[in-house]
Amino acid sequence: MSTPLDSTEEKIVGVIEIGFSFFVAFMMAFLIAKELLVIQRRGGVVFLGQFMACTFYSLLALFLMLRAATKIDTHWIDRILEYQ
Repeated sequence: MSTPLDSTEEKIVGVIEIGFSFFVAFMMAFLIAKELLVIQRRGGVVFLGQFMACTFYSLLALFLMLRAATKIDTHWIDRILEYQ
């Protein structure tokens, strides 16, 4: 049985997960920017490790943003569209 308390707890956990996912995704974007600055200082020479790191950071950020976006409750959008 689901009680309103369970629903509130689920919403709190969902908000925490979404916030954490966005935070980590923005940190990944910061790390990519840092790597690109290092590449720029070196005159555009890209090492394989930096390429792999930027690719990994990008994919992880994309995964976390998509994961957070799928957890956002969109039932309020459906309710707004019902009235139109």
